[in-house]
Amino acid sequence: MKKITSTAELKNAILLLEEKKALQGRLLKEQYHLACEGLRPGNLAKNLFSRFSSSTDFKIGITAAAVSLTAFYFAKRAIVRSTQHPFKRLFGSLLRAGVSNLVSRHPEEIRSIGQVVLHRLLNKRSNPEKA
Repeated sequence: MKKITSTAELKNAILLLEEKKALQGRLLKEQYHLACEGLRPGNLAKNLFSRFSSSTDFKIGITAAAVSLTAFYFAKRAIVRSTQHPFKRLFGSLLRAGVSNLVSRHPEEIRSIGQVVLHRLLNKRSNPEKA
């Protein structure tokens, strides 16, 4: 700032500073009200849900978890069932771990294969071939 040498310049500078202070006060109040609005429980939950649901990483993670759990369940049902033999149980546990590992590493590929299989099954049911 330049040096103020007269009373007129001083009054001018005071008026400018008061206008600046009033403007900054209004902006601060607006920001405060926006922050209070954003911190309401309903808005927090809505914002959190919208961020998670729009995140592609979240969608991929949910898909991978669902596919992994499904594969784990079917591997358990197919191999272990209700056997009492210790080697079958060990083999079943190793197979389940391998299936879970494979599914967790390649969820998109398994999902696309599942969609193709499901699509083919639905097409066969809706368009049975007449012999």
